[in-house]
Amino acid sequence: MLVDGLGAEKQKQKSQPQPAWQDSHPRVWPAALISPSERSFKADQLDHLSHAPQVVFFGGSRSMRFEPSYVKETTGLRAFNLAMVVGRPEDAWVFAHYIHERWPKTKLRWIWGIQNSTLGERPLEPGLIQDPRLNRYLPDALLREQGALLPQTPDKVPKLSRADGMRYARDGVVLWNKYDSEEAKGRTLARSLKIYIKRALEKQQGEPGSAFEAPSRGREYFERTIGYLNEIGVEPIFISMPIHPTVLKALLPGGWQEGHERFLAYIDSLHGSFDFKFIDLSHIGSFGGDPHEFYDGVHIKFANARKVIDKLEETYPEQFAR
Repeated sequence: MLVDGLGAEKQKQKSQPQPAWQDSHPRVWPAALISPSERSFKADQLDHLSHAPQVVFFGGSRSMRFEPSYVKETTGLRAFNLAMVVGRPEDAWVFAHYIHERWPKTKLRWIWGIQNSTLGERPLEPGLIQDPRLNRYLPDALLREQGALLPQTPDKVPKLSRADGMRYARDGVVLWNKYDSEEAKGRTLARSLKIYIKRALEKQQGEPGSAFEAPSRGREYFERTIGYLNEIGVEPIFISMPIHPTVLKALLPGGWQEGHERFLAYIDSLHGSFDFKFIDLSHIGSFGGDPHEFYDGVHIKFANARKVIDKLEETYPEQFAR
């Protein structure tokens, strides 16, 4: 059952005055309250495609460097990079429906970069709530609940979305973002790793459990999305995304391996209910990755992204057959 309520907090909100938009249909928003959104930007990119994507790369920012042009070069298949900052299962659910309904006859390959934080609980991004192309795939109760968390007055609405700080190709791949900008200013990989490890250790010490181990809306939508993909004839490929070996070394004493093995066990437990492929590429030796081709502890550059694609095509040739 999907988690659509906030319990006591939701009851508290009911007793307080609500914005006017909540008195009407939750999918109708005043123009002045619509937040710019990377999700809407991705929908725009899909709308402008002249062809149906046969391969979709999904995930968070770690998956943004998978090049559709490289897939076309190596397999002849047309691809689109749908990865977005903090790409969530709810995003996957919505966009899987959106793509299939737009191109229902296309044989789709869905490649999803994941990690245990993928399944945790987070607020929905504004585009999923406010964009009528996207919010029609979500229940009204969830839209109302999450809509209450968005800016309620025009002066609170942000001017820009995350997409405004990046450069994209027409096929969705990110060509330039904050990591490129930091490099251009002189930040070295060694410096980026030091910063990343400090934050990762603090997070590791502050989180006794893992995101996937507790029931959550993210986990529910993750499993529902796999089920939907199976329903439309898609056997998705999940990738446990690469981590820089220096980061792994730093996190191992704090229990990273044990947590990772529990995550793998959870993924494995889904095989009895769903059809999917899974490949663990967290260690760069698993795909011949280059430790120099990272922006920081987890964000890979194009060279490593191509090596991951090579590994997928080698491991699952049937998935990339035309």
